[in-house]
Amino acid sequence: MPTDGVALWARQVRSCGGLMHGDPAVDAARSAPFAACCERVAAAHGQSAWEGCSCTMHSDEGGYGCSFYGSQLASMVRDSIYVAQLRAFLRYHRPSELLLFDASDVNADLIGVVRELAVFAGRGTLTPARWRTLLAADISDDEHANVHEYSSMLNQTHEMLQAFYAPYNRDLFELIGRELSW
Repeated sequence: MPTDGVALWARQVRSCGGLMHGDPAVDAARSAPFAACCERVAAAHGQSAWEGCSCTMHSDEGGYGCSFYGSQLASMVRDSIYVAQLRAFLRYHRPSELLLFDASDVNADLIGVVRELAVFAGRGTLTPARWRTLLAADISDDEHANVHEYSSMLNQTHEMLQAFYAPYNRDLFELIGRELSW
C-alpha cells in the first residue's frame, strides 16, 4: 500500500473519526457526518468518490463489506485502532469474556497459547480428565498455512504509522493494564 494511501486514511481518521462506538444507533447517527467529512478530506487530497467514505450496497451482495463508516475494504487503518474495538466489545461483554495474546507469545510458545485458549474456552467444563488429555496432546506448530513473504515497508510509512497509532496504543495499554510488543 503506498504511503499516500495510508496517510490519507490516517488524516481521515484524525479529521472525521469513524471509530466504532458499538451502539448501532450511535454509529448510524455518526454515519452521514462521517461520510461528508471524509469526502471533504479525500477531495482535499485529490480523491473523488473514495470508497473509504461511503459504501454502495449492491443488491447481489446484500451490503456485504459495508459499514456505517464506509467500505470495509478501505478501513484497515481505522480498524487497527484496537482500543476503539475493545471499548465497543466491553460495552456488551464482561472483561472476563476476553482473552488477549501478544503476537510474541504466539510466536514464542504457540503450544502454550493453544493450551491457555483451551482452558479459557473450557472454563467450567474442563474436567481433570480433559485437562490431562490436553496436556498430553501432540500439538504441532511446525507448519502454518498462512505464511507469506512480504516486501519491507517503507521507513517513512513505518514511522508515520507508529506516530499515528501511538496515542491509541497508549489508551489500549492503559485499558488492558499491560503493554504489547508491537
